[in-house]
Amino acid sequence: MIKGQDRQTLRRAIQFIILAVALLGVGALKLSLSGSDRGYFSFICPFYHLQSFFIWLSAGTGPKIQAVLIILGGIIVFTLVFGRLFCGWICPFGTILDIAGSVRSAQSKRTMTPFLADRNIKYAVLLGFTMAAFVFQRPIWCDICPAGAVYRFEAYLLESGGISPWLYAPMGILLVLILMAVIYDTRAFCKYYCPMGAFLSIVDRLSMKWSRVHIDLDGCIECGRCTEICPMGIDVAGETKMKGRSDVPPGECMRCYSCVDGCTVKNCKRPLKPDRVSPASADRIGKKELAA
Repeated sequence: MIKGQDRQTLRRAIQFIILAVALLGVGALKLSLSGSDRGYFSFICPFYHLQSFFIWLSAGTGPKIQAVLIILGGIIVFTLVFGRLFCGWICPFGTILDIAGSVRSAQSKRTMTPFLADRNIKYAVLLGFTMAAFVFQRPIWCDICPAGAVYRFEAYLLESGGISPWLYAPMGILLVLILMAVIYDTRAFCKYYCPMGAFLSIVDRLSMKWSRVHIDLDGCIECGRCTEICPMGIDVAGETKMKGRSDVPPGECMRCYSCVDGCTVKNCKRPLKPDRVSPASADRIGKKELAA
């Protein structure tokens, strides 16, 4: 079994490979934008297919429903089995944000306004844009999607050597999100605004327990290291104890396992303890146990 730093190295490698394939695929496929201001690369976006499903419910027509159901059903089954692993290991835009956030100082204390840092916002975005697709029979989110803007920007350059005015709004949103990743929070978009993240969060609540992070509550020393290194800002041990569970409550966890790999206390089912603890915790569990 892959553990520790090797797992994080593997995750980063998978992220970069998928991002490279996504970006190179735009050129390799020689995307034609004629007849579609979103480009055909949107076909691989799960949220595009969710919107297409609602368009089909409304109009009875639209993209081939068989392909929509296969891709949408596939991502649902994948999430039921592996949780929100798509967000932590696969999503190309998540990788772009991780790259942007990597330049931020680890000591940065800047925080977002609580009004903007509300995890419920993404559910409102999900509801709003799926209903908009149903009413207007068009995948409106794709017109402003910051992730799609990356591919559309590249495609326009490849096709015409210029940038379409249609890209001004989504590219502006993309720039704002990248700046947020650099200044405030690497995964702010994923936490608070991504409609696909909201959809997968709902599905994740029904996911199989084997993929979740499990904690030995008796072995937890409440050092807070797991929360400190969680890219999604989950109070890993705190939420688990508060809700009387042995596994981290599903929904927000994207299965990156940074908390597991960042812990060195050996008496947890999936270690969630750090290599440094407070004096009070050291006295409680004993120095010999920490050294063991």
